[in-house]
Amino acid sequence: MRRIPLSTKEKNPEWYEENVKNYIEYKLTDKDIKRYIDFLSTIKIINYYNGTILDIIDEETSAFFANAVTAEQCAKYIQNRVTIYLQEQS
Repeated sequence: MRRIPLSTKEKNPEWYEENVKNYIEYKLTDKDIKRYIDFLSTIKIINYYNGTILDIIDEETSAFFANAVTAEQCAKYIQNRVTIYLQEQS
């Protein structure tokens, strides 16, 4: 069973009421908060959002979902365009 923080109920009551049967509530203790902060301090890699790459994916998958190209062709077009974009950024 999943757990969600109590504050979710106040922030989004419609969602909460619709989904409460799949969740249990819990309160964070000081120990929980310390463990979370300690965990965050161990993160070494941070992903970032690259709008250009996501735009390429969006454009090429549009053709796939319109049945204009196969999944394999779509993947190849994305791979080629992203590779070129990344080479241009180096």
